[in-house]
Amino acid sequence: MKIVTKKISDLKTDLNTVKEHPVEQIKRLKSSITEFGFNKPLVVGSDDQVLAGAGVLKALTELGMSEAECVDVSALSKDQQMAFVLADNKLSEYSAWNMASVSDVLSSLKFSHYDLELTAFNSDDLQAFNDRDLGWMGEDEDEEILNKEKSPSKTDEGFVSIEFVVPIQEKSRLMEKIREVKLVLDLEQDGEALVAIIESYGG
Repeated sequence: MKIVTKKISDLKTDLNTVKEHPVEQIKRLKSSITEFGFNKPLVVGSDDQVLAGAGVLKALTELGMSEAECVDVSALSKDQQMAFVLADNKLSEYSAWNMASVSDVLSSLKFSHYDLELTAFNSDDLQAFNDRDLGWMGEDEDEEILNKEKSPSKTDEGFVSIEFVVPIQEKSRLMEKIREVKLVLDLEQDGEALVAIIESYGG
């Protein structure tokens, strides 16, 4: 096994047709390569057949790139190469998302005003993470907690705007606790819930 540079025009995908690559995926792959660079080599076997990365190859072609780094596994037998095509596509299905960790990363990126579409999560994916249990997208409400409270309006007399920072790993738990306290105590302001939480510790 070795890393080699191949001309894209020489690469073939005859063996790697087990998965289809719709236009939307190629579009996202192109955006990813443009943003992060081409940093995941293709895997090629005998006769320059692409065993892993057929979709990426299409994206590279559409981006007008002429060469690509490849991991050469031509030393494997033909049967091993065909089996690898299946295994490479199937193995990822045995993993699962850590919802809390993903939410923390997404909310941190959102806080930095990073384009979340570049993570390859579409709007439905993002909403699903939000709806599931963490509420990181919470528009105005979560922006209050993560960034700073809204400037007081005329109807919010007696309130002041504050700004604070919390550890990323604690953000989801804090937001959930604030929502819980607001619901239980019938409070309207996040700040009121924070005060109630503080007072519960004898502050």
